[in-house]
Amino acid sequence: SGLNELSNSILMGVAAFFLGALCYRLHLAMRLIPLSPAAFTVLEFTTLGVLVLALDAGWELAVVPFHALTLFVFAFEGGALSGLLRLAVFRLLGRWSFSLYLSHILAFMLAGGLAARLAPAAPDAPWLPFAALGGALALAGVAYRCIERPGMALGRRLRTDHGVAATGQVRG
Repeated sequence: SGLNELSNSILMGVAAFFLGALCYRLHLAMRLIPLSPAAFTVLEFTTLGVLVLALDAGWELAVVPFHALTLFVFAFEGGALSGLLRLAVFRLLGRWSFSLYLSHILAFMLAGGLAARLAPAAPDAPWLPFAALGGALALAGVAYRCIERPGMALGRRLRTDHGVAATGQVRG
């Protein structure tokens, strides 16, 4: 059963990759869709709602196309929900997203260990998910500032020091 689940995950990953590439090409071709902000807002709420329903219902095969469709609609940035994503807090989370992806499991494991130690004193621990999320965000912020940003700066210096400008073109 584990091998079957792995092959399903690989198949879904490949399908998601190609659907993402297709959505990107479609987005480039349809960049200027003449819809009002209200129409885009309805599309954003609808696609997001259908995606949540598909996830909740366990429709594994439908999740990938619904996810692609949701990203496709949001890529136009034409509605109220995508407008909210331009707020400073979401831009910050976007910058931290790779660090969060890499470090969240550590924060969740630490929160799980804390919960196990506190289980007799706080059996339900309704605060635990919030503590785990806060810890993951704090860890991502530190990782971004102390590891990711210095690494990006080093990469830029190395490219420049080896005769390749930031544009990727060889100097000289």
